[in-house]
Amino acid sequence: MIKKFTFTLPNGEKLRVTQKESREWWGFFLHRLRITQKRNWLGISKVDRKLSNYDVYVAVPNRKGKIPVLFSLQGISAPIEFSFYQIKPVLDLGIAWVGVDTPFGGSRSITNKKTHAFPTILAKLKSLGVHNFSPSYCFPIINEDLNNLLSLVLPKFFEVDNQKVALVGVSFGTMLASWSFINNRFGQRMIGLIGHGNAHFLGKHNPLHFAHEVKFPRKYHLMLGENDPLIAPEMAYQLINKMPNGSIEIAKNVTHGGGMFETASLNSIRNQLFDWK
Repeated sequence: MIKKFTFTLPNGEKLRVTQKESREWWGFFLHRLRITQKRNWLGISKVDRKLSNYDVYVAVPNRKGKIPVLFSLQGISAPIEFSFYQIKPVLDLGIAWVGVDTPFGGSRSITNKKTHAFPTILAKLKSLGVHNFSPSYCFPIINEDLNNLLSLVLPKFFEVDNQKVALVGVSFGTMLASWSFINNRFGQRMIGLIGHGNAHFLGKHNPLHFAHEVKFPRKYHLMLGENDPLIAPEMAYQLINKMPNGSIEIAKNVTHGGGMFETASLNSIRNQLFDWK
């Protein structure tokens, strides 16, 4: 049975949710939701429509009462399906898993759902009429999406424990998650995988400037790959060193997602969230 919900946002616009699919995987059900809303984001209607409307995947553990929730964000232009390996281990912790497509990835792709580096994304945007794009535009959009999902959408599917909300980001998804967690105080736990939140291009909005506010019981943790050629460890340490409750680990045999990445990622998630089980 297809479920549909409509919510009125503070700006008067409608946020519509359609449950597109529900399939069983390894003893649990994975629900695919389609979120649609109007946003005048970049000023080109077809681009705004593509980037504003997105898919969310929800899996809920067999657990009564209030349920902790983990939001998972992928890297630039990567579909959230790349993080499906997280679902079963997260459910085993008694935590609901919510995978959100970030701008240019999966259902928000402007390159026929192919993954590309940022210069290719910029070139495609220019061909569509967007000539002055900054990755900083993605941050408030994702933060708004996370808040709408937590407060409006997810309570239609299970009883959310608002005191146990976690974020997991991969690569650029770590920066997006960090901005919500640090700057906007979204959630109680944050786990960054092969990425960090030290986003110099955000200027005065760089999470680095607010890192000192991450105090107990909120926790921030980074897992970097020892052979990752894309992430500068010194920038990650600069961020962590400003945090009263931040930690970092260097995973052996992990590059930027290669090698033992999935195993190392799951170890980090379990270590950071085992007490929510």
